[in-house]
Amino acid sequence: MTSIKSQKITPNLPPESSALSFVMTSQEDAEHLKDWEFFAVFDFEGNVAVNTQVSINIIKDVFTHEVVEGLESGPILQALEKTLKECRDAVQKLTPDAKFNAVVAVFKDEHIYTSIYGRSQALYLDGTQVVHVDTGKEGNYAGGSQKIEDGKVMILCTEGFFSKFPPKSLISLTKPILGDDLEELSAAVILKVDAPVAASPAIVLDSSGKTTASHVVPNPPGSVILPRRGLVKPIIIAIVVVLMAVVGYWVLKPKTPNAGSQNTVVEVVPTPQEEYQNPPEVQGELTKKLDEANKVKRVSAQVFYDISITDAKTVPTELALGENYLAVCDTAQGKIYVSTKSVTKFEELPQLFPGVKNLLFEGDTLIFTDDEGVKFYSLATKSVTKSYLADQNYSTIGPSSEYLGFTYALSGDKLVKFSKAGNKLSGTLWTQKSEFTNGVSIDIDGSIYILFSNGNLEKYTAGAKDDFSIVGLDKPIQKPLKVVTNADYKQIYVADGEEGRIIAFDTDGVLIFQIRPQLSSEWSNLKSFDISADEKTFYVLSGTKVFEFSL
Repeated sequence: MTSIKSQKITPNLPPESSALSFVMTSQEDAEHLKDWEFFAVFDFEGNVAVNTQVSINIIKDVFTHEVVEGLESGPILQALEKTLKECRDAVQKLTPDAKFNAVVAVFKDEHIYTSIYGRSQALYLDGTQVVHVDTGKEGNYAGGSQKIEDGKVMILCTEGFFSKFPPKSLISLTKPILGDDLEELSAAVILKVDAPVAASPAIVLDSSGKTTASHVVPNPPGSVILPRRGLVKPIIIAIVVVLMAVVGYWVLKPKTPNAGSQNTVVEVVPTPQEEYQNPPEVQGELTKKLDEANKVKRVSAQVFYDISITDAKTVPTELALGENYLAVCDTAQGKIYVSTKSVTKFEELPQLFPGVKNLLFEGDTLIFTDDEGVKFYSLATKSVTKSYLADQNYSTIGPSSEYLGFTYALSGDKLVKFSKAGNKLSGTLWTQKSEFTNGVSIDIDGSIYILFSNGNLEKYTAGAKDDFSIVGLDKPIQKPLKVVTNADYKQIYVADGEEGRIIAFDTDGVLIFQIRPQLSSEWSNLKSFDISADEKTFYVLSGTKVFEFSL
C-alpha cells in the first residue's frame, strides 16, 4: 500500500483580506472514501477585501463537488481543468477582478495527475535534479500525468511562496517556516511517496518435480515518477534543499486508511514549532541526493576553541596552521593569538602588530605582514626574529604569500615579487592589471593563485596568466575569503563565506569536492581556514570560534 506523507505550509490570514492562499487535501475530509487522493494549493488577489474563511469554504465546496463528480465520470485531466475553472468562476463572483491561481495533484491507480491554472508551481525531485513538473500548456491551463515511482518528492506552491524564499534568505535558517513568516499569497504543500517493493517470485517444485515461479504480487499503485526532462535550475535546487531543512521534523505515524480506500494512505504531519534538532526524513534524503550530485562532503566539525574566551573584544579575521601551532589574528586590534595543537588554549602574544594579516607558518616561525612590512616571529622565544620594511615604491602590501624565500604580494594593481636584503624589502614588478585591486587572497604551489572579490580564481606561472577557470560548481563563489595550496597539496582550496563552504579544485580548476558542516549555522560567519600537510585535518575560523575536523 502506498503512503503519501504531506507537509502543509500556509500563512496566518486576517479575517478579511483582498489576497489569500491556502492548501486543501483529501485527508481533511472525513467523508472522502475514494480510492484516490488529492492535494491542492490555491491563491487569489483582488481589489475588494473578502471574508477569508467564507471564501476558502466556497472554493473548497466547489472543488470537492466538481472533482468528485468529474473523476467518477470522465478523463481525469479534463475533469481537473473543469474543476479549476469552476473554482476560478466562484472566486470572480466574490471579487470580479480577482487574479486566480491553483495547482492540484491527484493520485489514482498507478499515476499522478497534475493540473495548473495561472502562475502556480509544481516541482519534483528527479534523482538528483529538481525540475518543474512536465505539463502541456494551453492558455492559462497546464496539465500532465506520470506513472508513480517510490521515493519521489513533490512540491506544490504558489508563485508568492516560490519567490518569497530565495536561497540567500533560506540557507542559514534552522527553524521551520511558520505562518507568521509568510505573506498572504504564500502557501505550499510538500509530498513524499513511499511505495512498497514488489515481491520477488519464489521458485518451487510442481508435482512433476519441475521448477515453477510462484505468484508474484505486483507493485501497488501510488508514488510520483516524474519525467526526466526539463532544464535543471540551480536556484530551484537551492530553494528546495533549504526548504526541506526549515520545514522541520516530520513525525510520521501511519494512519489507518479510509474505509473503502484501495490504494493510498495519507499521513498528515503537523507543522513543527521547535528548532532543528535532527535531520528530518525528507530533508535528509534530499540533502543526500543533492550532495552526491554537487560533490558535497558533510563534516561534523568540533569546536577547538573560542577566541573570545581569551579576549572578549576580539574580532578575529584570519587563521593559520603550522606543524605544532595554530595562530589567529585580529587585524583591527593588531593582536595575534596562538595555541599549540596539543593543548587547546589560545594566548595573546605580548606585542601588538597594527594591520597584521597574511599569516603563515614555516616550521614554528609565524610569518605575517603588518603596516610596517613583513615580520618573522619565533613562537619559542615570543619575539620578532626578522623584520623587513616595505619598499617605498610598493608601500601598500595587500594579499601575500611566501615562496622560496620571496614574498609575493598584490600592491594596488600590481603583482610584486619582493626580495629581502638587510632590513628592507626590494620589489620587482611581476605583472600588472587593474583587476588586481580586487584581489582578496594569494597562495603559491609553483604557480601563483589569486582569488578575487567577484569569486574568480586566476592562475599565473612565470608572470603570465594561465588558461585556468573554475568548473563544476553548482553555485558560484559569492564571498571569497581565502585560497590555500602549496607544492605538496593535491588540490587547491577556496573558502566561500556566503555559502559557508570550503571547495577543493584540481590544478585545472575542476571541482573535486565541497565541504559543508552538518549544521550550516556553524559556519554562518566563516572567515578563514587552513589545512594540515597531509590534507586530512582542517581548522576553520567562524566568528570567534575555531573548528576542527578531519576527512
